[in-house]
Amino acid sequence: DLKIIHLSRKNTLRMFVSEKIAHKSKLFELNSDKNRPALADRKITIDPRHLAGYMKTVEQKYDDNTDYFSSFDMLHTTYEDLLEENFEEYFRILDFLGVSHQPPRIKSSIMNPEPLSDLIENYQDIKNHFSASHSKWMFE
Repeated sequence: DLKIIHLSRKNTLRMFVSEKIAHKSKLFELNSDKNRPALADRKITIDPRHLAGYMKTVEQKYDDNTDYFSSFDMLHTTYEDLLEENFEEYFRILDFLGVSHQPPRIKSSIMNPEPLSDLIENYQDIKNHFSASHSKWMFE
């Protein structure tokens, strides 16, 4: 009777940036936009080799988890799909779980809503580094 909800993120660059900023600010959840640290305090510099390794690890973990839980009833969803304001993905998850539809109660805010070019100090260098890779779409 076990059901698996496999939550991932489409944009691993955004995930990497969010993790780096969370560790830098020591803030892992934001309950109000007014509590968001100033942009200057959230800016980061990225080593392209570190980012490439991170992306490879995330992709491998996704595949490993998909394989490991393949014998279970599993629903794949993404963070980005859950952000949609029409709540279609949220209701799809409730249907998968056999739970009646209730309106969602969102209690947190997006930590880093700014464009990546505002959050990453060496954005253009990183974008150029990944311009020929399958990850280049994440910089758009």
